[in-house]
Amino acid sequence: MATDILMPALSPTMEQGKLAKWLKAEGDKIKAGDIVVVFGIGGLGANALQAAKLAGARYVIAIDTDKSKEDVAMKFGATHFFSDPAEAGPVVNELSWGEQADKAIITIGVADAAVTEAAMRG
Repeated sequence: MATDILMPALSPTMEQGKLAKWLKAEGDKIKAGDIVVVFGIGGLGANALQAAKLAGARYVIAIDTDKSKEDVAMKFGATHFFSDPAEAGPVVNELSWGEQADKAIITIGVADAAVTEAAMRG
């Protein structure tokens, strides 16, 4: 069952909305045409990018605060790369026609509440 992850407004003209529909049930899959956001482009994140691309995701958005990860992200299947989550939000909104990402995969090293909340605000 999908659980919406809420995010605050990204601009004065946008109300609080969804960044992604978080799916956590066993067997959930990335489907052809999905929009996937991957936070953290280390070893696991690179594999998540590759898997999303192979599964047929339409857009695969990579986010990592280390700008040097951009080349790796693009080689492993990212269609977009951002080093600032706040810059990714409006692009995801535009690509999805306001529906936001279908899946969000968080592979950052320390995923405490403060880190994930900051990522979701973006």
